[in-house]
Amino acid sequence: MERLVLNWNRIDEVLKKKMVESGSEDYGTHKWEAAMKAGILTIEDIQSLTELRMARNKIVHSTRRPDGDDIKYWLQKSDQLLRRLGAGALAD
Repeated sequence: MERLVLNWNRIDEVLKKKMVESGSEDYGTHKWEAAMKAGILTIEDIQSLTELRMARNKIVHSTRRPDGDDIKYWLQKSDQLLRRLGAGALAD
């Protein structure tokens, strides 16, 4: 679960860096839409980010022990997104 949270934070860092590099100042409420407009994200990436954010919040804020298969699935999705963004996945 720790790696999933680290991946989420890394995705956010990479997107912010890419937005600055693209000259976009909009890294607030509509950051994903601005990243798509700047050619950094696709609509599919935004869908993955939305699903990943929801899953991460559900796992992190749950009062029950997280399902290992869920964590593994979302970890793979976050790794794929990091690679797509050119950041590479975090090491195990």
